[in-house]
Amino acid sequence: MDTSALPPVPRRERLARTLLVTVAVKSLVLYVLWSTCFSQPQTRHMLLPAAEVERHLFSPAAPDSSNKK
Repeated sequence: MDTSALPPVPRRERLARTLLVTVAVKSLVLYVLWSTCFSQPQTRHMLLPAAEVERHLFSPAAPDSSNKK
């Protein structure tokens, strides 16, 4: 195929096309990663009681035992 017969593509159009292709490919890669890694939990039967989670998250921090004098 003789490329000299094609009209030259303006620089802005090449940049726009390159950016569009790059964003599309990155979006596709991110979607595939999300769907394979994060869309479903590993185990469906694993449920934590809300009260236990709240108690763990909002409990005071344990004292640091490494700074004993």
